[in-house]
Amino acid sequence: MIKIPYCLRCKNVRKGMVCDAYPDRIPEEVLSKEKKEGTICNNNVGFVKVR
Repeated sequence: MIKIPYCLRCKNVRKGMVCDAYPDRIPEEVLSKEKKEGTICNNNVGFVKVR
């Protein structure tokens, strides 16, 4: 089964799997974790769900 990273549901994610929390690239261990809206990802950047 293919697991789609929860980060793809965040409006902070950009091309190349980078975001404000991880400007160099979102680490694999972060991509595989389940996140909830409002939690802090890194550097006080919160997950913001895309509508």
